[in-house]
Amino acid sequence: MRLYIFSSVSDKYAIPFKLFVINQNLKVARLSSLLIITVCILALVSCLFVDYSGVPNRTQYLYAFTALLATSLLYFIATNYVKRLSIRHRLTLKRFIGTSYPLIIIFGMMWMSFISGRSPADNMTMFMFGLLFVAVSWLFSVRSALTATAITFAGLALGLGYLLDDAETIVVNLFSGAIIVIGFYFISRMLYSYHANYFIQLKQIERNNHEITKIGQLKTEMLGIVAHDLRSPLNSITALVELSKTPGTSLGERDQYSDMILEACNDARNIIRDLILIVKGESAQGLQLKETNLNLLLSQVQQQWSHQVKDKKLLLTLPETIVTASIDQDKMARVFDNLIGNAIKFTEEGATIHLSLLQDKEHITVTVADDGIGIPEDLQPFLFDRFSKAGRLGLKGEKSHGLGLNICKQIVEQHGGKIVLESKVKEGTKFNIILPLKLHNGNGQLHELTETGATTQAM
Repeated sequence: MRLYIFSSVSDKYAIPFKLFVINQNLKVARLSSLLIITVCILALVSCLFVDYSGVPNRTQYLYAFTALLATSLLYFIATNYVKRLSIRHRLTLKRFIGTSYPLIIIFGMMWMSFISGRSPADNMTMFMFGLLFVAVSWLFSVRSALTATAITFAGLALGLGYLLDDAETIVVNLFSGAIIVIGFYFISRMLYSYHANYFIQLKQIERNNHEITKIGQLKTEMLGIVAHDLRSPLNSITALVELSKTPGTSLGERDQYSDMILEACNDARNIIRDLILIVKGESAQGLQLKETNLNLLLSQVQQQWSHQVKDKKLLLTLPETIVTASIDQDKMARVFDNLIGNAIKFTEEGATIHLSLLQDKEHITVTVADDGIGIPEDLQPFLFDRFSKAGRLGLKGEKSHGLGLNICKQIVEQHGGKIVLESKVKEGTKFNIILPLKLHNGNGQLHELTETGATTQAM
């Protein structure tokens, strides 16, 4: 178990553990105030049945119990009033209750000790009980524990200076009180350490369980893809091979079947490639960053797709300056290909697909826009999900297995960027890939996205 004697939990767990501490202290304050209220009422009521006239300092005890009863009642009401406040004020009041009420208990018990023996050295049972009760019940951060320790010792010193006249006796009592207060600090930190380690272990278990659930879900989803989407092209290949072996099949028909078999093989290969990319994304493989001329890369992408698409226009707009970026060229080209492929699937013949590059002072933006059928608003929130339910058949019946856009999102985010969707039904769709001008690779080295040279390309 790690001990947090003079330190707090790491930044990774600091905020959630702080919220846990605040809520835990509020619960303790509610129960403690109720307990002290009960004890004080019993003590005061017992005066009606028991003769305490022979007890020294009876009046001062009465004042002490009354004060504790009044303050505890006030704090108990406050703990129940918290729920009615806004979140911001609720947190402030919780924190105040959790840090101030323990001091009320400590000073109340100190008062009892002073009444009993004029100094904790003579009779420090109540004082020690108050410190021990607070130390094992409340959780204090390092700063709060040190503050409570300092305030307690200062209060003890003032009380001793007021009650005692002999300097030697004051020093002896201060020394005794210091030992008690230091013990309070270390007991408090030990309790904090126990809760902190337990909390961190629970969070780690929770995170591990979440990862195991994600892996199990990914496995199930992949098995579904393999069983469903891969079965379709394989069945097509089997049927086409059987047709090509049918007696009387002409050479032209066999060539047609061969083309269809090749198309089915390409579909299967694309599905397998997407599954592999998903697995690589889950294993958080680093980027292979390389300084890349984005003008040239987008020109190559445009040329490749122009040869494949004859019934649509693929336009490219580039800035006058050459924009270079430190990117993983293969992965980013995969993003461009996927977005252009989607645009082709959901645009009519003769439509225009626009690929553009833009750079400002902070970002580089690559846009893939089309004037196709658009994406319904109710599907847009799910578009980038893995195995998305927003997948639709293309205008020519092209299938979608719901992995492409999720892969695009993963790749862009690995580059420190984001992908933004703009779409309206029957008005087209636009995907903006926004990359920062500076990003860090896996080794922590800083890469800058810059523009150099001066050239204009238009297609």
